[in-house]
Amino acid sequence: MTYDQAKARGIVEQSIREEAAAKNRAADLINIALEKVVEAGLELPGFSTFDKMASKIRTEVNASIRAGIHDRMSDAQRAGVMRLLEERDSDGTTLFNRLKRPAQGPT
Repeated sequence: MTYDQAKARGIVEQSIREEAAAKNRAADLINIALEKVVEAGLELPGFSTFDKMASKIRTEVNASIRAGIHDRMSDAQRAGVMRLLEERDSDGTTLFNRLKRPAQGPT
């Protein structure tokens, strides 16, 4: 084992960034980063370092994904999505809640 925290943190950041687009659970991202640091033969940073980096990078990647989706939507599509949150059913729930309801069993 070699003590090189800067290199270890670089490996953690790179591995989390590579996987964050496909995986969203912090535990999965941390486990992947742990494996990469161990493979490199480096001393592990503290868990809080992994946790903070996973949270920060995941937030950045998710924001980038949302921005990409937003940019591809037309004004009419954006208005349609906003209507899901604004219009309410008779029971006071939004139309978005109707989308989230699981399908009923087959009859």
